[in-house]
Amino acid sequence: MVLKRLILGLNGTFALVNGSFMLVASEVWFASVAASTGPFNLHLVKDVGAAFVISSLALFACLWRPAFWPAALVGAAFLSAHGLIHLANMIEGHAHHPVRDLFVLIIPALLSLWAA
Repeated sequence: MVLKRLILGLNGTFALVNGSFMLVASEVWFASVAASTGPFNLHLVKDVGAAFVISSLALFACLWRPAFWPAALVGAAFLSAHGLIHLANMIEGHAHHPVRDLFVLIIPALLSLWAA
């Protein structure tokens, strides 16, 4: 139980910080994280940033009250779907940062799903 709470807290914090960065400083976020993926798209960056923030709130809800595990499941579902897209890119040979994606996106997302 403690490990699951730790995972929810860490991944919730990461998602909140990343999503907030995407919403508040979209161009800076893109230049530092995703510039190698193609041209900057403000609308897309903000949409994904909002999804990260909402996912973080869902993970935090379960951290606050374990009975809210369905919310965490939904938050973890976004993170996992996002991670699986990056995994598919890796398998297809189109990943720009496969090691980073594995350790920063894919594994944490799957751990969030397990913790939820």
